[in-house]
Amino acid sequence: VVVGGAIESIQFFPVKNGKDRGKDMAKIVLINEESKIKVTVFASQVDEVIKGLQEFTPMIIKGKIQVDPKWGTAIIYEKCWILS
Repeated sequence: VVVGGAIESIQFFPVKNGKDRGKDMAKIVLINEESKIKVTVFASQVDEVIKGLQEFTPMIIKGKIQVDPKWGTAIIYEKCWILS
């Protein structure tokens, strides 16, 4: 899927186990006229672009939809384009 919006919030937190243990992953919430969209960025994809994002930055994100009974529905990040 490809979605667009402005960043409402971005949070970084460390991975607790696995091969990326100790590295940061990110959760981004995009807002647009109709909805809020949750995006998960795994540690292997967190780069300087992701680390430099700020609230209200307009962007387009490409990813895959994931539905998980525990975590809900989110988009798994693949690529982004910043619209500024």
